[in-house]
Amino acid sequence: MIFGTFLHSQAQVQFIQNKGQWGSKAFYRAEMSNGHIWLTDSGILFSLWDANAAAKMHDRGLNTLTLQRHAFYLHFKEGSFKNIQASGIKAEVYYNYFYGNDASKWASEIHPTDELLVKELYPGIDLRLFSDGNTLKYNLECAPGADIAAIRMQYIGVNDISVTNDRVNIYTSVQNLSESIPLVYEEVNGQKTPITSSYRLINNELTFNLSLNKGISHSRIIIDPVLEFSTYSGSKADNFGCTGTYDDLGNGYAGGTVFGPGLPLSLGAFQTSFGGGTKENLGYGDGRDAAILKFSPDGKKLLFGTYLGGNNNEQPHSMVTTATGDLYVMGSTRSSNFPVTGGCYKNSNSGDYDFFISKISPDGKQLLASTYIGGSGLDAVGADREAFPINDFPLLYNYADEFRGEIITDGNAVYVSGTTYSINFPRSNNSGWFGGKEDGCLFSLSSDLTTLNWAQLVGKSGYDAFYGVAFGKSGDIYTSGGTTSTDLPNSFPKFQNSYLGGLSDGIICRFNKTNGNMLSASYVGTKEYEQAYFVQTDNSGNPYLYGQTEGAVGQLNSPFYQKETGQFIFRLDTGLTAITLSTSFGGNDNRPNISPSAFLVDQCERIFVSGWGGEVNGHLYDKNGKKTHQNTGTTNNLPITADAFQKTTDGSDFYIAIFAKNMYTLLYSTYFGGISSLTKDAHEHVDGGTSRFDKKGIIYQAVCAGCGANNLFPTTPGAYSRTNNSENCNNALFKIDFENLNKKPVMRDTFIQVVATDIVDFTRLGIDPDPQDPVDAKVFRLNNGGILGNDTPEIYSYFGIGSASVRVYWQTTCKSWSKDTIYFKVMLYDKGCPKADTTYALFKILVTEPPKVTPPDNVCVSYDRATGNLKIAWPSTTQDSRFFSHFLLKRVDPDNSIKILDTVNNTLDGSFTDIGVSNPETENYCYYMEGYNTCGVMVPSIKKFCTIRELTDPIRDVRVKFATVDFDKRVRVEWESSEEPDFKEFEVYRYPRGQNAGNVPVKYTKDTVFLDTSFDVDAVSNCYRILVSDNCGHISTLSNEGCNIVIQGNATGKPQYYFDLNWQDYESWQNGVNRWILERQYKNYPWTSIATTTSVLMHRDDKLDFDWGGYWYRVTAVEYIKAQPREPDSSQSNWIYLFQPPEVYVPSGITINGDNLNDVWGTVPVFVKDYQMRVYNRWGQKVWESTDKYSQWDGFVRDIQTEDGVFAWYVTFTGWDSKTYKITGTVTLLH
Repeated sequence: MIFGTFLHSQAQVQFIQNKGQWGSKAFYRAEMSNGHIWLTDSGILFSLWDANAAAKMHDRGLNTLTLQRHAFYLHFKEGSFKNIQASGIKAEVYYNYFYGNDASKWASEIHPTDELLVKELYPGIDLRLFSDGNTLKYNLECAPGADIAAIRMQYIGVNDISVTNDRVNIYTSVQNLSESIPLVYEEVNGQKTPITSSYRLINNELTFNLSLNKGISHSRIIIDPVLEFSTYSGSKADNFGCTGTYDDLGNGYAGGTVFGPGLPLSLGAFQTSFGGGTKENLGYGDGRDAAILKFSPDGKKLLFGTYLGGNNNEQPHSMVTTATGDLYVMGSTRSSNFPVTGGCYKNSNSGDYDFFISKISPDGKQLLASTYIGGSGLDAVGADREAFPINDFPLLYNYADEFRGEIITDGNAVYVSGTTYSINFPRSNNSGWFGGKEDGCLFSLSSDLTTLNWAQLVGKSGYDAFYGVAFGKSGDIYTSGGTTSTDLPNSFPKFQNSYLGGLSDGIICRFNKTNGNMLSASYVGTKEYEQAYFVQTDNSGNPYLYGQTEGAVGQLNSPFYQKETGQFIFRLDTGLTAITLSTSFGGNDNRPNISPSAFLVDQCERIFVSGWGGEVNGHLYDKNGKKTHQNTGTTNNLPITADAFQKTTDGSDFYIAIFAKNMYTLLYSTYFGGISSLTKDAHEHVDGGTSRFDKKGIIYQAVCAGCGANNLFPTTPGAYSRTNNSENCNNALFKIDFENLNKKPVMRDTFIQVVATDIVDFTRLGIDPDPQDPVDAKVFRLNNGGILGNDTPEIYSYFGIGSASVRVYWQTTCKSWSKDTIYFKVMLYDKGCPKADTTYALFKILVTEPPKVTPPDNVCVSYDRATGNLKIAWPSTTQDSRFFSHFLLKRVDPDNSIKILDTVNNTLDGSFTDIGVSNPETENYCYYMEGYNTCGVMVPSIKKFCTIRELTDPIRDVRVKFATVDFDKRVRVEWESSEEPDFKEFEVYRYPRGQNAGNVPVKYTKDTVFLDTSFDVDAVSNCYRILVSDNCGHISTLSNEGCNIVIQGNATGKPQYYFDLNWQDYESWQNGVNRWILERQYKNYPWTSIATTTSVLMHRDDKLDFDWGGYWYRVTAVEYIKAQPREPDSSQSNWIYLFQPPEVYVPSGITINGDNLNDVWGTVPVFVKDYQMRVYNRWGQKVWESTDKYSQWDGFVRDIQTEDGVFAWYVTFTGWDSKTYKITGTVTLLH
């Protein structure tokens, strides 16, 4: 889970360890421009201040300023901060701290780090804090199986907190902060899979929950795709964003307009001054030039920047680069002195706005070619708001639609689509004619812009405009746009159909690329509003259209479809005779959401779209009224994938989406833009032009950002300009690489363990997240695991679309079991586009040895003296019937020869009569069994049972080592283990000291320890004996006994003050007790020995502390061992608590005469715990009081010596008997 705080530093965030320079309550501190952040033992403390006031304090002069602060705490409830690691890069710089004259608070040579890791904040969950540029971020990283619900984040000390649009909004008295709710992913075999997460905010406490598929492990959290860069132009002048493009080296180009000087320029730019312009009411503002910028692939460097314009107004509409890096710019100009080059097609403005096409060198230093093209009317610009109201331009559906059109190049020529109001717009061979209002135009110029190859106009009675243009595959070229003309087929018989209805229809036309002749054309849409803003072609030359609709676009051959939404995708055949794919997508309000800005059908036939929407479309844009644009949609509720770079929107953002081939699914989508605040609006948009995706799916999108002089648009660390330096807008450019959308196939590792002779038969499926990719598999054997035989598994692989499978079949044998795991490497590879992806999985097979057959663990030997026969009996056993073969009963004779007596083919209990023995009580015959499995593996019994022992001394008793009292709570009895080969169990007998053991045991156990909590160890002494039994029915004699010791005592008070203690003897060690150790414990002292005796079972303790009245006693007996063959055992008694009652002795008089004898008055306390003395004069006034039992009164009251007299006293005190005592009396004071 990833959280991003919005606390900023002037430089990269650094964490400085606290080595005592800041006290002891924090581990690390990070310094920000608007506060400090402290990592403590239970969370993160944010100490913030008013950044504006802090800035003024640097130059406040004689004025007094108060710096307002606010602290709040992010508390990770029940989290552990015991393991904090500096996991980042240690800086070379170090800091010294010498605060005050207390050397203990000095610290030196502290190297900061840029990352901290709190290990096991919760079980399996780590907290990582790190620097992202100048922003502090922190991640919660969850290991497989970690309980996400354990995360409980409580915000303490905030003014308010809320969760809106997947963000946690924190309100304080000095500033407000915002954190993103985590985007959650699971990574399996390198494949990132989004996980749905939910969260709750109750009482300022934030908790989480995840939806995880069973059987799938999950790893730490990641964000994808990669935002390559995002940067402002850095212009200090108002600078709108219109168009973006790229070159083959990955450089990014931004084209816009600049309203005065202030654009950042590079050395050698061919035009380094603002050309000027005039104010006009196009809703577009004051005089302006085109502004062209080129950025490095990472956006950190401005490679060149230039003005492009003349004495009137310019705006770029579209840009494209050549293979050699030259840049073509197409736009509109009203200037009479726009820069053109010698020999160009047209070197003067024909009136009003004309097209301009300019060619700039890769380094920006040369204008290689430049020309006008147009007629006497309005060209390139879709409307003249100076002369007519907005209602006269029905095709202007979105803000800045008048600045559309596109330029493309094949290296030999350039091709431009656009619009014209000029009846005399240049045409080749008078092809086409002006329809009377606005016409769409398409023309081709030579690469050096000196020659008009051809030009075509398409229009009739209504308004017609071309926007997009794309090459076909058969020497043809397509253009798309919009029309209100219902009669186009009358003049253009190549049209395949009739006008469909509504405010306007989309239009697509196909021309001969060489001469511009129309080959075919078609209306597209529904009975409502449509326009087709972009056209692209696929690998077969089929054209795709991207546009807007207010109608119900039908679903055709498109699995992805959102009914009655505002954006459409159409695919037509190359001849435009039929629509072969149709779908729509968007929000849930049945209207267009975005103004299309970029479109791509890539080499994999994936479909990429970009656009913007929101508040800018609602701005007033009419010369004579209050008319706004017809697009009233917002970017709310657009389909967003779980892995989106930005999941939330303020309604006015960019939207980028990528669809699979044939619109099979939505692969990825995201918002991109700033989030509006209470005081500033982040209404990002484009001022009419085209941006582009390159063929690898990387978008280069121009943006008009920061309008209103804000810095809300997101930028990347190290970008050329992270700030809007103008008083209004800046042309921003962002670049996002979506290439990683081509996902690798996935197959999980498999581990199979079987027993030799079992069948291995499993199939594993490999899935490609791109469901249309062909997938195949190959299997390689890495090792054989050291199997005994030479048999191998049979492996089959199966090709598929979207998946492939591998089957492993193996009938194992006894020789198949291996000493190690057998490894097979599975290579799963797809034939995806744009490149094949390969992933690997391991099949691990462990063939284990068949279970061994363990023979019965004991046999019972009995002798029939009448017949001289021995009977050998054994119990039943539990075996796996699949692998059991038989048992063998064997005998070892006195001469050590071995004979097989019987073969047993079952696991039941049984017996065998041995008639081949003589004198078994004196001649030793030993019996045992062996077990055999189906693979012939033999297991002998661990024990042998021999006749001399089994017939003459079948079972022996054990020795009780001690019976002791554990911590004054229970009796612990321990005894020696049994050496019987057929041992069955112990029987534990308990009885009161001095009585017999009885016949009923209190416990049957195989253990050698018995813990008895059934009686009061302070009052009762019990004894214990142990009996041993075996599996053949033999019973030993009872062991020696062990009895717990009870110690008792009583107290004798004044005047002698002592305790008498006595205890029982220990029963019974063979040689008795060596010594007794009597111990005492009081206050907070440890147990201390106060007496050691060898035989006396009593003691008087009169060595008491008169300040302490309560004492614990215990006694320990230590065993006497004569020959010292082992360490002696010991037995401890219960604990007894004795106390002396408290006493206070009070003198009756005080003589204050300076002889140092009886000059002060006080008490003598004995065994007193709490104490209070009060003294009163004859008027009942309290003249002295003390709670210190050793304090003394000198006869003064408030620093004044009292007169002679009799005073009453009243003392209360307590002792260790938990009682309160009260004594009163008088004291006579004489001077």
